[in-house]
Amino acid sequence: MFIKIVEILGKLICLYAYIISVISSSENVRKLNRAFQDLKEGRYRVR
Repeated sequence: MFIKIVEILGKLICLYAYIISVISSSENVRKLNRAFQDLKEGRYRVR
């Protein structure tokens, strides 16, 4: 049980760091917003 919690925390930290690195450059903000819109519409694309 404890190991699963550590794995989830690790994934969250990696995701958080990735989001910060993406937001740090304003050009990627548009890509991020577009990706969120695609996610809302049910289309998940990785560019």
